[in-house]
Amino acid sequence: MKEIFIAILTICLFNACSSDSVEELKEELVCDTCEVNVEDEVDEDLCEGIDCDTNLISFQSDIFPIINTHCISCHGGVSPSAWLSLESHEQIRSSANNNTSSGMINRMERDISDSRLMPMGYKLSQDNIDLIKDWVSQGSLNN
Repeated sequence: MKEIFIAILTICLFNACSSDSVEELKEELVCDTCEVNVEDEVDEDLCEGIDCDTNLISFQSDIFPIINTHCISCHGGVSPSAWLSLESHEQIRSSANNNTSSGMINRMERDISDSRLMPMGYKLSQDNIDLIKDWVSQGSLNN
């Protein structure tokens, strides 16, 4: 049983290994594939020697540029629209993980005729929306 657990954990970590340290992985990673929380279970040498070719979405390279281009003009500064600032990872993560009607993804997925669509006046590309949704499903990492 232990060998199966280690194999599953290895697969999960193989998909999550990046420049993050093992300690950061311990703190943040819950593998969606096998639903294993690796916080206490990870072996320090598990990622060593693995050349990870991953599809891990980067907050800095992939997500923040979308938010910066399409959202910060209204949701930034000293008086952000609807009192929602989207200037930091934590603020963006919180809104993206909000599954209510006021959550970021819900507002981005609305029809163009809906006055609550964000950004106002146009719809983000489906590729950008899918990228944000995939980032959330990967744990909304600050990477």
